[in-house]
Amino acid sequence: MRLDHAVIAAVTAVITGVGGAVAVAQISDETTPRSKPPASTAPSSAPTATTAPSTSPTATAPSTSATPGDDALDDENLIGEAVYFDITGHHVKRPKQVPWLTLGPCTGDLEMGDVVGDDVTRLDGRLAGEGGRHVIEQLAETSTPNLASQAADAIVTLVQQCDAIQGGDFGYGDPVLVSSEPHHMIWYFPAFDSDQAAGGYVVFTTGARVGVVEVNDAVDEDAVRQLAQQAARIAGA
Repeated sequence: MRLDHAVIAAVTAVITGVGGAVAVAQISDETTPRSKPPASTAPSSAPTATTAPSTSPTATAPSTSATPGDDALDDENLIGEAVYFDITGHHVKRPKQVPWLTLGPCTGDLEMGDVVGDDVTRLDGRLAGEGGRHVIEQLAETSTPNLASQAADAIVTLVQQCDAIQGGDFGYGDPVLVSSEPHHMIWYFPAFDSDQAAGGYVVFTTGARVGVVEVNDAVDEDAVRQLAQQAARIAGA
């Protein structure tokens, strides 16, 4: 899923912090395996979202008293095979090596470093299973919670305004706001393939950390919401 002949120039969120300023400006790409226009197109102002149900996730991981940013990012801050199975019932494995990845189907060639800066700590992970299912998660440790929030807003706006995807039957629905607490924000976009549930896209912040999760799997919106909540919690542990 790559952007096809799309130019997204509506986002100019300038993010400042240790290491200078980063601007999200213009993106274009040339290929797209499967996609279709999302359900709606948002204005160029701050992203709007519906509110998710307040039910608690079914999967939990060991709790910790550490606050976000106390420890360096490592694989323990990523969604693991056990958590994913608890929520979806699908088996996945983590490949040993993962190269730097693009942010997702609606962001062209942009990587996390293009949004938060290359001088921050970043972590990428991938879970893969049978039938081509996969989950890609990316985390970054910024210098301040405000910088993380600005980066998340920029990513959400890019995905929400992604109305130039062509071909195929795949697309994202409107963003759903799960959590809107100080320094703790969670959104997800449910994905559909030929009107069937097909995972989704998650954006979250926890303290000074910002993350995205691309769920390419035939799981419904409730599973994506639970994965979004768990991803944010684990990332901040």
